[in-house]
Amino acid sequence: MQKSFSFLLLLGLVTVLKAQSKKNSNQANIGEFKIKIKGFDDLIQPNSIKVSSTKEDIDDINISPSEDINTVLKNEKLIRLASKRNLRNWLKYQRNNKIKPAIENILNQKFNNYKNARQALYKITEEFNLNHLLKHSEQEYDLNIIRKDKIINQCLRSLKLLSIREKEIRNGNLNNSLYPKVKINEILLKNIKNIGSIKNLRKDLIKLFESNSAEKHVSEKFQKKLLELNTKDLKNIINIVINKERNYYDCLDEWMKITYTQALLFKLYVIKSYLPKRSYTYPNFKYTMLTSSHIEQYIKDNTDDIASIFDDDYYNKLINKGSRKTNQTKKNKKLKEEIAKKRWEIIKEKELNHKLNKTSIGCCSKIDFLIETFNIKNPNVIQWLNENHQKETFNDLLIKIYSSLSKEHDISITYNKYIKEQFEKSNSSKQILNKNR
Repeated sequence: MQKSFSFLLLLGLVTVLKAQSKKNSNQANIGEFKIKIKGFDDLIQPNSIKVSSTKEDIDDINISPSEDINTVLKNEKLIRLASKRNLRNWLKYQRNNKIKPAIENILNQKFNNYKNARQALYKITEEFNLNHLLKHSEQEYDLNIIRKDKIINQCLRSLKLLSIREKEIRNGNLNNSLYPKVKINEILLKNIKNIGSIKNLRKDLIKLFESNSAEKHVSEKFQKKLLELNTKDLKNIINIVINKERNYYDCLDEWMKITYTQALLFKLYVIKSYLPKRSYTYPNFKYTMLTSSHIEQYIKDNTDDIASIFDDDYYNKLINKGSRKTNQTKKNKKLKEEIAKKRWEIIKEKELNHKLNKTSIGCCSKIDFLIETFNIKNPNVIQWLNENHQKETFNDLLIKIYSSLSKEHDISITYNKYIKEQFEKSNSSKQILNKNR
């Protein structure tokens, strides 16, 4: 009886051991299966327990080219989980065996260590950023030049109109303006009836002209310098922010550093694939430090004579020109400032007059001459002149008008013969001047 009991006990123990062996065999097979599908990490929830290359029970991060921001988020979850458990070996493995090879692959360059690879990754990210900023800045300068040019031309045209109106007022013509329906600062020209109003409007317009001329000049200078930047300049601009990024990176803890780097690598994958159409940015970090302000400051520091003659910096330059380092008396300093101020005003006025002489109210100065000479107010005649000023027959007409004015004492005869008559024959400018374009 005792022998039978011993035999049954032994038989039961063997059965249990076989069952346990079979269970362990199944777990190994499951583990191998999971390792075989490691290429499909994006389909697996990162919080699940997996077998990793470091023999930890969480998976490695996924550093494969992808345009899905969820890849970064899944990696972050894995890093956060490893951080909570302080898996230092896992962290080291991800840096040296996942991120470093990925950087080497995308940059097509080998690195001695993870640190050098990471710094190269940041540098090339800033290079992409710099290219984007240069294109954006060039476009911004171009648009700003167009905007400022429009305002400048409006100012010049208004200043010219004010000069005409001033002559009319001084000649006693208060109620019969040549351009009655034209507005300056929302005021009809015919409603401006005293010299004081003319002076106030002119002062405001000159101020607006000078400020916009200064800004346009600077934009033109910066735009020109942008196109002249060489490789050395670009490297110098990048170096401005390299130390800032390193300081930023050094302030992160070890786990945030790897989160930052894997997200930066992901961003570079996307940028290289989609230049500048698509550029995902994971909001937790400062991926790039370089801004348009850095580029502008670099150009300013490395370019002479950026200031326009309408800029205060130009006035300061006149004050400092020829100055000595020796101490000056208060009286001499004030006198020098006054001389510089007068000289500056003369230079500005000369430039303004030069611009005004090249400015026309109509399409060209020839139209202005005809309108002022013959006091033309009929809007249809003015439109007819403006529409046809570039045609050959218009120039022939001008020659005849100039010749007639030198002979006739009554300008109305010339007007009726060469302008009114031709206008009426033209059927609103569709026959006479259009036949010889």
